[in-house]
Amino acid sequence: MFVQQPELPLSEHVIRQGHKHEVEGRNWARLTQKLATGSSPIKIVAFGGSVTVGYRMSNTSYPDQFVGWLQAAFPAVEFELVNLARRATAATYAALCLVQDLPSDADLVLIEYSVNGFGG
Repeated sequence: MFVQQPELPLSEHVIRQGHKHEVEGRNWARLTQKLATGSSPIKIVAFGGSVTVGYRMSNTSYPDQFVGWLQAAFPAVEFELVNLARRATAATYAALCLVQDLPSDADLVLIEYSVNGFGG
């Protein structure tokens, strides 16, 4: 079975660098430092479809629950959740718009397009 490799609009060098062309790639050390010290707020950004928005008229979503768990695990740390999910959105949205919509100061990004990603 032959699997064709997709043509990527970015060079391998840029892809290896991570989001926003950071020379060191994704800065996990910064995130762990913030978790360990509570030195500054941690911004969590969520992208996805209806699963990420939340079930029906519920006021909770899995990103809300995740942040609640983080707050319980790291009580000295302040968390900010930015939920940019949209109902009935497929993964093609993420492929085309995620980089432009992602805040530059995001510390952690959650991405979920499992339900609406099929055939999109």
